[in-house]
Amino acid sequence: MSSGLSMAIGFKNGTDGSLDVAVNAMKSVSHPHSFLGIDQQGKVAIIRTKGNNYGHVVLRGGGGKPNYDSVSVALCEQALDKAKLRKSIMVDCSHANSS
Repeated sequence: MSSGLSMAIGFKNGTDGSLDVAVNAMKSVSHPHSFLGIDQQGKVAIIRTKGNNYGHVVLRGGGGKPNYDSVSVALCEQALDKAKLRKSIMVDCSHANSS
């Protein structure tokens, strides 16, 4: 459903600190999808989305360690480059990044 929203959507890195889950979510949301939903008349319908290119990674720390440092941000940028995605990153100042 996020692929049908025309707004920024954040995807947190894994609780172990890995970036794969967030990068894969950004890839997925950027493509069109179809799902069963409700149309404007309240009837069940196949809803088709166009894809959302406004995804970003949310660095929330992981594995009990923060990931807001310059090395972690650079690694995230590299992962996004490799996936041919925009380098859109937000740092979450809670979770493992707050201690």
